[in-house]
Amino acid sequence: MFLISARKLRDHHFRRSVIYILRHDRQGTLGLIINKPGVLPLSRALDDIDIEYARKHRLYYGGPVETSAITMLMENVPTSPLVEHIAGDIYFSNQRIVMERLLKEKKPASKLHFFRGHAGWMAGQLDLELRRGDWHLIKGNPRSMFSSEIRTLWQRLIRKLEPLGMIVRATGCTAKMTCTGTPGRVRNPA
Repeated sequence: MFLISARKLRDHHFRRSVIYILRHDRQGTLGLIINKPGVLPLSRALDDIDIEYARKHRLYYGGPVETSAITMLMENVPTSPLVEHIAGDIYFSNQRIVMERLLKEKKPASKLHFFRGHAGWMAGQLDLELRRGDWHLIKGNPRSMFSSEIRTLWQRLIRKLEPLGMIVRATGCTAKMTCTGTPGRVRNPA
């Protein structure tokens, strides 16, 4: 599932965010902000990593919780006790040994993202925020997480969820409507 921040949400951590929900149970909710890639390469974030391929991967902002921890979302990896299956061919891990293995295998950035921090809610907290209208919960396409257009994902989704206005097509104008310059389009002056 994708959690999309509403236009009205002003929290600087979550404003204009798309969060991929990894877990939701009685203990709470865990997710990663997927649409905020950073400019810092993974190799600069980890001083002790000596794998050259780490320079080719950016570090995404995953959320304000545990910002010193790195988490990975990956596509098409072999199952392992150190890797958790999320949905379809999407997997999640925060294990260093998994990260080193994937970097040595030269897993491309189009199939592997690294996140600094994560988003988390205590039991019942996210339900309250959803009722308040801070978020939209939709079935998401996990493959869009690895899209080259990830930065614009929020804008594309929010246009569908919270349209700013509507254009009405009409064959003529009435006293309550003002015609625009385009024949057949009208706007309500109210």
